[in-house]
Amino acid sequence: MKKATLDRANVLLFPPLIPLGVILASVIMGYGLPLERQTPHVTSGWWLAVGIILSGVGLALVVSALVLFKKHQTPPQPHKPTRKIVSVGPYRYTRNPMYLGGNLVLLGLSFLFYLPWIWFLFLIGLPINHWGIVLAEEEYLERKFGKKYRDYKKTVRRWI
Repeated sequence: MKKATLDRANVLLFPPLIPLGVILASVIMGYGLPLERQTPHVTSGWWLAVGIILSGVGLALVVSALVLFKKHQTPPQPHKPTRKIVSVGPYRYTRNPMYLGGNLVLLGLSFLFYLPWIWFLFLIGLPINHWGIVLAEEEYLERKFGKKYRDYKKTVRRWI
């Protein structure tokens, strides 16, 4: 008997849980194991400027991607069926602007609030995101949209 295939990506976990977990763990580690005797705090100078820029660019990517998904009437959540491939806006340059933007926000927060542990935990979260979510979504989209998605993959990079 053939097993029915669900019309959704078979992701490891709900994507926002990775950056939220990284932030929470970084704050806890920042107070429990402070680096250079500094606990998390609002930064100043170039740390603040870099944090604002990274977070701002990341947030712009995430919001613009969500707006496009709404405009094209397809849900952004991987546990819901994708209705169409969005290939405009930031999706002309990266197949994953929401994840790219989320990672930029995460790194921006590390500069804004002196959370150096984010960098270490980011190195753990990034492969989980890549293999547990992105590759699962790509497999689903290729299965669902076939040649159309394969052609899109040929012209647009996964990240940047």
